[in-house]
Order: sequence, then C-alpha cells, then structure tokens
Amino acid sequence: RENIQIEKISPVLIKTVIAVEDRNFYSHNGLDFIGIARALYRDIMAVAFVEGGSTLTQQLARNLFLSRKRTLSRKLAEAILAVKIERYYTKQEILEMYLNQVYWGHNAYGIQSASMLYFGKSATHLTLAESAMLVGILTGPELYSPFRNFSGAKRRQKIVLNQMVKQNWIDDELAVKTYESDIVLQKQKKLRYKAPYFTQYIIKQLIDMYGEEA
Repeated sequence: RENIQIEKISPVLIKTVIAVEDRNFYSHNGLDFIGIARALYRDIMAVAFVEGGSTLTQQLARNLFLSRKRTLSRKLAEAILAVKIERYYTKQEILEMYLNQVYWGHNAYGIQSASMLYFGKSATHLTLAESAMLVGILTGPELYSPFRNFSGAKRRQKIVLNQMVKQNWIDDELAVKTYESDIVLQKQKKLRYKAPYFTQYIIKQLIDMYGEEA
C-alpha cells in the first residue's frame, strides 16, 4: 500500500467510483436506504444474499473492522460503524481512507498502488478509460485482472461506462470513445513471493508473534 492524499487523486477516478459504488455518497449519513431497499428486494426475490447495497462508508467499515461473511449480524455492525464513521470524518476524509484501503488485486492495496501496478503512473493522472477499468474490476480484482483476463476487464469497463451514462455523468459518445481507446498496461513485475496474499498474512502473524527484527 502507498497512501495518497485525496487532493492528488484524479477527479475522474473519484467521480467514477462514486457513480458506480455509491451514487448518493454526498447526501447520505453512512446508509443509503434506497440502495438498501433495492438490495433487499433483490435478495428476497433470489432467496439469498445477491446484492449488498453497501455505501462506500459501509465498505470502509467492513474493510477496516469486519469479515466479509454475509450475515445479518455483520450487516448490522457494518451499518452502525458506517454511521459512526460519518459522524467523526468528512466526506473527503472517508473517500481518502476508502481509496487508500480498497484491494485491487495482485497484492495492491489502495488506488496509488493499483495505478502504479497496472498503468505505471500515479493515481493523479488516471484517465476515464483507466478509471472505468479499475472501478470495474473492484467486484473481483483477481478474476478480472487485466493482466490475466483482459477481455473480462474490458467487459467490466463497459458496464461501468454504461452505468455512468445512465446517471448522466457522461454521454453515449464519450462512453463509446472511451471504451474504444487503447489501454496500455504496465509490464507486470515478478512478485517477491508466490501466493503473495497468503504469504503477507503469514508474515504479519510472525511479526506480531516475534517482532520485525526476528
């Protein structure tokens, strides 16, 4: 993870994240009841947890403090923590924490690390095409990694752009032009460890038990 201040993150990326992940981010207090109702309806129709309806603040609470297990008790805890986070932090601070926390695949946490990993550039300079692809793969960063599954990443990019059109954030012409524009990926570096996510987990346990020097 490489933390970056919100002022240095591309406004296009921020706009894309909000449009797709939490369109009412600036107007809710941590919970989006319309989104929750929509998700609940879909869950009831499917007789399963199929849609979270979580705001960015709820996602931040889950990433920081909770497991990803889809249970009613976890959702309740997530909601309570989200409201508390909104009381103590501004929207800009919440956005900054979220974008520096979220996982983007290949052991890259935070938007700065993801931008450097995939495109070899700072998150300051992300384009709409790159932002749409990054936000698109959030639902499954390993599954839709453009390194491993470029066609899948392009499909996700198109979904994001279509969502932005529906919300009148961009028009059809710009969406098509963006989708058809070239994406230049950074050459993937060889990772220090095999199975890096698991290895980092074990390393953290060892440091906690024996100290960093040992």
